[in-house]
Amino acid sequence: MKKKFIDIPEKNKVIAMMEEKHSIIDEISNMSKKCAFILNRIDFMFGRKGSSNPYFKSEAVAYSPDTFDIKTGRKIAGQKVDYKYHQSMIKQYNRYIELLEDIIDTLERLRNEHISKRIKIVNNMKRFK
Repeated sequence: MKKKFIDIPEKNKVIAMMEEKHSIIDEISNMSKKCAFILNRIDFMFGRKGSSNPYFKSEAVAYSPDTFDIKTGRKIAGQKVDYKYHQSMIKQYNRYIELLEDIIDTLERLRNEHISKRIKIVNNMKRFK
């Protein structure tokens, strides 16, 4: 992602903008194609998009004309826009984690029911030996 800056020296302001170029699924697919496929299917089934906000904007303002410096303003605005981007990514990952934790809990409960039933069957079969 490339940041763009708008310098407004007359207002002692610098605006930083950034557009998200890839989704979480794109990021994950670099590590695991299977994982990306599953998350993509989950999004499809629930009608969700991979990104909640593909655009980020932030600004840095110096309230005293004596302290305004475009270079410093760009650093501050750039850090703020990076923060917003990473905060959005965390929120998106948390959404997937909550969904997957719910799926795992359900699978574990069902598996444990089958284990319990299998143990009962084995114990019942021992009576016939």
